Amino acid sequence: MDKKKNNMYKNMYKNMYGIDDKVSELKYKDFLIKKDELFIKHQDFLDNKSLIIFYAPWCQHCNKMYDDICELSITNLYKFKIGAVNINDIKNKNNILSDTLNIKYIPSIYIIKNKKLVLFNKEATFENIFYYINMNI
Repeated sequence: MDKKKNNMYKNMYKNMYGIDDKVSELKYKDFLIKKDELFIKHQDFLDNKSLIIFYAPWCQHCNKMYDDICELSITNLYKFKIGAVNINDIKNKNNILSDTLNIKYIPSIYIIKNKKLVLFNKEATFENIFYYINMNI
């Protein structure tokens, strides 16, 4: 495989979010699977004022939402927590999380209720996420 193609494949699995974005990249180890349901166990997300975005680095919609998600996270930093899960991160077993939730499209957004992940029943847009955050802080 030539070098350019190899780099393209590496970027398909690379996480989009980092520490500077104030969006926590979550991994399989941050969750608990019980009876085909997914629960958060990462300490920063246990207070229910959180949402988790399941994304893939190759997804155009996920890439378009990146700046909006970072802005929402930074402007609500101490009131609301946003996490992200790269479903292509097979090395960290994140694909098991998307399989457990039976994710059919990305980005998929889940809210946390009593530590359990529940599907956000609105379209993944800046306006819908902004409204949800502001109604829940």
